[in-house]
Amino acid sequence: MSSRFEKEIRIIDQRRSQNNSGVREIIRNITADNPEKFETLRKAYYRSKKPQEHQHGNQKFSDAEEKRLCSIILAFAASGMALSRTMFISLVRKIFKLEDDWSGSHWFTGFVSRHADVVALAFGKDLDIGRVNSVNSDVIDLFMRVYKRLLDENNYQDDFIINADESP
Repeated sequence: MSSRFEKEIRIIDQRRSQNNSGVREIIRNITADNPEKFETLRKAYYRSKKPQEHQHGNQKFSDAEEKRLCSIILAFAASGMALSRTMFISLVRKIFKLEDDWSGSHWFTGFVSRHADVVALAFGKDLDIGRVNSVNSDVIDLFMRVYKRLLDENNYQDDFIINADESP
């Protein structure tokens, strides 16, 4: 609701509930000293009663649609799968049947900021090229032998999890 007409809109609603007068009649009484204001107030009143579907004027999708998109992201996260920016924009493009040339990058930036309480953007850590080049079949074979020996020497339960990533 426009703060400029907030007081007048409350007065209109109050008078309508008290004596069931028509909106035009009430607005005419309010703007009696300034008839030029009649049409402006009338439009502001009806705009205030229309359900707001967007948080701002150039939002691509309605608030409800964006909340559903947040739910999709949360569903992927709950299943342990992160969505990349590219994958998510592609998914949005398919859901809303948008043209292939819609890049969505500007929309995505706004989407993340509008839903920062639910959605967070994370960046992957690049691999150190020195680490990647030092891996060869001998290193992998050695790792597998040590890992097998570790499992054989210790009596681990089936649901015991060993973190065997790049840690030495």
